[in-house]
Amino acid sequence: MDKIALCGMEDECLSEIEANGTRLDVTATGEHYLFHSNYHTGIIYRLEHIFERRGSRMRMAHLLLEKMREEGINFEEIQTLIGIRCRGLELASELQHFPELEHTRLLFIDRNREGELVFRSGFFLKDNEQVFIFDDLAMTYATFRTAIRLVYTAYPNACIIGFASFIDRSPPTIISPRQFAPAFKYACGLRLPSYIYDPESKDGCPYCKLG
Repeated sequence: MDKIALCGMEDECLSEIEANGTRLDVTATGEHYLFHSNYHTGIIYRLEHIFERRGSRMRMAHLLLEKMREEGINFEEIQTLIGIRCRGLELASELQHFPELEHTRLLFIDRNREGELVFRSGFFLKDNEQVFIFDDLAMTYATFRTAIRLVYTAYPNACIIGFASFIDRSPPTIISPRQFAPAFKYACGLRLPSYIYDPESKDGCPYCKLG
């Protein structure tokens, strides 16, 4: 797919996100938001509204598939897709509808009652099975790091090819996947950088200061 067509897909997905009220902005709502790890931010994306509709999920999955292709990811090497939580699972499931990934298995990891990521009962990986991990949104990549540790702890002989998110919101100050995981492939459908603030830090949160 050429750059013009890819940009058109990006614009279509962004327009759909805006139209569905998925993007919440402090300038419009007057409220800022708590992100995980106690960070504050001025914009969040509620992707459950997009993932409610099959057509929307397919468009988001198609964009991510093309971004994976752009990153040089060999689809034939991938044997199993792993979805993180419900929306990561939905995203990976939609990707299986495309010919490039219809040969794959699909596994699911989710949080237990203690908030820890675990494989759902009955799921397993074979020795040397080549997997790719998916989540709907990334900010600090902490969930991906935890998922990677989980896979290698439970299945030391598994082979993780890489991981991908539909929206990458990581701030410029966050270490990128190419830095902390250079051996893995990484792709994202949309790159929408954010700014996050630690209210306990020296500078604090500017939104909290406004009251």
